[in-house]
Amino acid sequence: MKGPIRKLRASLVCGAVSCLMIIPGAAWAADKLVSPADGQSVRGVVKFAVAKSDVPEGGFVSIYVDNQFIGASAVQSSGNPPLLVYTWETKSYDESRPSVKDGKHDLKINMHDASGTVADTITSTFILANKASMSSPNEKVKLLYKFASGATSTYRVSITSQSVSEYGRAISGTPPIRGDYRVIQRVEDAQPNGTALLSYAVDRDGVCYILGQPNVINPGRRGSSVYKQMDSYGRVLQDNVLSRKGRPSIPDVLVELPRQPIKIGDSWTSQAGKVLRIEGAGQIFRLGSQNTLEDLEWENDQVCAKIKSTLSGVGRLLSRDKNAAATQIKGEGVFYIALKTGKLVKSVITLSAKVDLDLMASGATSGPGAAPGGTGSGSDIYDEDEDTYRPASASSTPGASPAAQPSGGVRITVVTQL
Repeated sequence: MKGPIRKLRASLVCGAVSCLMIIPGAAWAADKLVSPADGQSVRGVVKFAVAKSDVPEGGFVSIYVDNQFIGASAVQSSGNPPLLVYTWETKSYDESRPSVKDGKHDLKINMHDASGTVADTITSTFILANKASMSSPNEKVKLLYKFASGATSTYRVSITSQSVSEYGRAISGTPPIRGDYRVIQRVEDAQPNGTALLSYAVDRDGVCYILGQPNVINPGRRGSSVYKQMDSYGRVLQDNVLSRKGRPSIPDVLVELPRQPIKIGDSWTSQAGKVLRIEGAGQIFRLGSQNTLEDLEWENDQVCAKIKSTLSGVGRLLSRDKNAAATQIKGEGVFYIALKTGKLVKSVITLSAKVDLDLMASGATSGPGAAPGGTGSGSDIYDEDEDTYRPASASSTPGASPAAQPSGGVRITVVTQL
């Protein structure tokens, strides 16, 4: 085969199934890849890679799926031969970018020179297979959390956020909250009836940025543990059993599961009462949820129940003052519960609320227990017994001036995964 097609060597890398195919000197048809095989199945996080030697010096690659641009990259991987890699998350939790449906898709990779001109193009197809197979559409599954004494799981937590106008449009500037830390879950005791005593602790040296200023969580040591007794459906039987020093955090709250077997599309309600806290921001939430089994999907190489939840309740966002008026909290959650291990594999929770953007800009809402740039776990912020809801327009304390009417809002997304 002659011409530029002969020199092309490319790879489709699927992180979820750990496959990487590099075939130097492979032959290419005029408009499709010979290898990897046309129609290869992929799922989860997919990496598209092209041999760096096939891209002009100083150039980059652009990726199109079904003729829709999804991204470009000049990122070079290690290894031999070196590759230019683009990583693509096939699942989306952002309404502005819907998830790609399972099935056959066309792939096009353009290789650009330093000026952006397309030097060469390769095409192929792949089959996206995020959904797990079922014996029938009406198949019912029994969802349970499974606890084994001594089992320990470490969750990685990432927090992103943005300010929004009173009309819901994103406002550019420093994110109100940004964080990265780990939470350690341990099963202290498990009973034959499925109940268990669990402990949760935020690991040392995590960082949460409040209005751009770093706040180190538990510097040099692991944080205090929260203990709670739970049943196998995720219902809290007793909260903070052994300690009042620990503080509930987003990752230690599991979505409640239905008592009966359910099929895809079935829904159930969790009553308000869960106390959630975004570590590093010192906030309290009491939320209920309407939950739906949306599908069975692969996540982190496990077949999971994908549960979508609509969240609502009250709380305080971006306020150090525990006497401040609470505001309404709305949000959405996506939870992946592994059918075999009974573990939370991943959750994506997005919360929105009204806040006073002027106070945010003035720095009045800094990190927990310390000014921006300080350190501390912020235990003085948490009051588990305070659950009174006061609308934003009400006085925060008797005789005080009415709370300022929020001028905008904040949207916070917390991703938790094993």
